[in-house]
Amino acid sequence: MQFLYIGIILLVAVVIVCGIVYVKRDTDDKGESIYMAKKREREAFEGRKILCIGNSYGDDSVKFVRAIAEDLGIKNVVIANLFIGGCSLEKHRNNAVSGEKLYEYRKNENGEWTNKIGVSLDEGVLDEDWDMIVLQQQSAKTGKWSTYVPFYDQLKAHVRGLRPNAKLAFNMTWAYPTYSKSPQFADFNNDQATMYSKISSVVSTRIDTDYEMSCVIPTGTAVQNARELVGETLNRDDIHLNENGRFLASLMWVKEIFGVNIDDLSYAPDFVTREQANAYIQAVNDAYEYPFYVTSKK
Repeated sequence: MQFLYIGIILLVAVVIVCGIVYVKRDTDDKGESIYMAKKREREAFEGRKILCIGNSYGDDSVKFVRAIAEDLGIKNVVIANLFIGGCSLEKHRNNAVSGEKLYEYRKNENGEWTNKIGVSLDEGVLDEDWDMIVLQQQSAKTGKWSTYVPFYDQLKAHVRGLRPNAKLAFNMTWAYPTYSKSPQFADFNNDQATMYSKISSVVSTRIDTDYEMSCVIPTGTAVQNARELVGETLNRDDIHLNENGRFLASLMWVKEIFGVNIDDLSYAPDFVTREQANAYIQAVNDAYEYPFYVTSKK
């Protein structure tokens, strides 16, 4: 009998450990996986007009979305970023209330990017009949839930009031490179794994469980996965992505938003090698399956 109890305890321990490592997302009160419910919604998404309300991280994320989507047979995508460098959810909320024209508005609707300076948040949101509007938090605050309250809900409500039919999504940002000298990195003991863990914890427990969010784009996990495969080769400075990193991030956006198979992607900018592209595809596929855990290995 003693051995039986020991065996049961060991089995429970294994289940707990496996749950920590491999659980995908929470379940609702009907026992259905929130992940699966959102996955069905995502796979049924047929919209083509996507707006990000963010900052420079949004700019890094969207650059190649249209080109990648086009290569995968998703035509006529309109992608835009309404942004202020370093902008937080609190500042976006304040700008929504004040109506100040503080944003840059970058938009790609025909393969070419246009840029307009001095735009209000409402002007960007009302410029198109957006199918999806993506929100994000400032990078150093993504892993701190206290910085979301009450601005996250207030910004959602404001956007919903302007575009009630648009789906809402959230861009999960990435941890800083290990060599980063950003003073904000000190909030995470200058440790990339700590920063990533805090980001994934907040986004998985607070944002992904929000039924108003049609999906979380796990860009930060795709970046962390890719670092396991190609090393610290994705940043241009202490916090931002370089062109390779931008390609990876855009690939994650296309995969998450449209739910398409990216294995046969033929498009890649000239600076991306076939070996790198394969690594990025693996990193994105792994993040799609396990959005809040680093699972890619060489």
